[in-house]
Amino acid sequence: MKNSKLVELFRSLDPIEVQQLREFVASPYFNKNEHLVKLVNYLSEARLEDSLYKVNKEYVFGLLFPEIPFDKKRLGYLMNYALKLAERYLAIRYFEEKDSFAQAYTLKEFVKRKLGKHYNFLHKKTKQDINEKKLRPEDTFYLKLELSRIEADYFHSQQIRKGDNTIEHVSESLDDYYFFLKLKYGCEMLNRQALLTKEYDLGFVEKVREHLTNQQNLHPFIDLYLQIFSLLYTKEESYFENIMSLLDIHTGRLEQHELRDVYLYSINFSLRKLRTNPAVYIDKALELYTKGIESKVLFDKKALSPFTFANVVKLALTKGKFDWIEKFIYDQNENIIPKFREDALHYSLADLHYHKKDYPQVFIHINQLQYSDMYYQLGARMIMMKTYYESDEGDALISLIASFLQFLRRNGQIATNIKKSYSNFCMVMNKILRHDERKREAIKEQIQNLQPLAERGWLLNIWKENKMI
Repeated sequence: MKNSKLVELFRSLDPIEVQQLREFVASPYFNKNEHLVKLVNYLSEARLEDSLYKVNKEYVFGLLFPEIPFDKKRLGYLMNYALKLAERYLAIRYFEEKDSFAQAYTLKEFVKRKLGKHYNFLHKKTKQDINEKKLRPEDTFYLKLELSRIEADYFHSQQIRKGDNTIEHVSESLDDYYFFLKLKYGCEMLNRQALLTKEYDLGFVEKVREHLTNQQNLHPFIDLYLQIFSLLYTKEESYFENIMSLLDIHTGRLEQHELRDVYLYSINFSLRKLRTNPAVYIDKALELYTKGIESKVLFDKKALSPFTFANVVKLALTKGKFDWIEKFIYDQNENIIPKFREDALHYSLADLHYHKKDYPQVFIHINQLQYSDMYYQLGARMIMMKTYYESDEGDALISLIASFLQFLRRNGQIATNIKKSYSNFCMVMNKILRHDERKREAIKEQIQNLQPLAERGWLLNIWKENKMI
């Protein structure tokens, strides 16, 4: 029973939802079976006491039916009914959270029941809410489509013999809803295509782009996603500036989740452009990260991801903005998810001191790591190897390379491509440390072409320096 879909659903509920579900099941409108009320009450208590892992069928059946022997089939039926009720509660809860959707469906009922006064009052309020509330853009476009359809139905129900624009408004609203979603999912396909090297069939979205490019007075949300799609599709930098301008103008109108997506599309594009134009796009990426973090747009569940934090640190260190990033580290560390907070602080400070060539401080911070994530396990070893190399600690470096290779071989949690990237780094380092001049050019070629390879740029730099330990 503890592994059933019903119990799994209960595990997903927070205390407020548990209480709401109990009240929902106890309502005679939704349920008249007292055994279902008892079952849900028992599971609710178990959820609040964090003891769902203890529940078993025989015990629960005995509580519900103390007078009769255990009947697995009967309990199964009851659990299935309870699951259906819980699923219905979730659907209604979701529906109630979206007031404007509820209002639209209420308007449909008013039209059907010919309640004109009710319709006129709620229609005005719904239209105002759609225009003023900060909804997700697809919800805005969907509601405008629904409202235009309701308006057309209401006009038809009045049986007025004169021309009207309601059908035309339905068509326009349908276009807006379709264009927006087509562009939005087109952006996501192009974004994933770049990250995962997977080809997607874009369908008609290219034709949509061609059509909209020549249109005037586009809705701001459609225009924004048109610019993002055009940027990802053509890679022309002029679209990037258009997006920045539109963000400055319309940030206040975008719902937080949607705004986060726009920031991430722009940031990901900037990061990909670092390979070809680092001087420009490091600053652009840092500007986006800074704005997104200061406004908390890039926060996830009210906390800053340690990996977003790490990206900012890495970019700033590459740019040599040591004072700025030190202040950022201390200012933003408290916003990181508590589990990773200490490691994010000390890892970032270790990396900062490495770049400042303050090598003793590197190890002071490395030694305070708790290794809450594999990212820190791998990254700390890389910082240490580079530090040993640059501080002429040859024996310590050789020993660390050997232990790191052993760690990589034995650890089954590391993805194969990541493991290979670090293994290749260690292999190249060993070749550099042998100081074989006959193989110098071959090593350079390997650094340039070996895939995957961690810290390619750093390896190429030390090869050029031809430093001897």
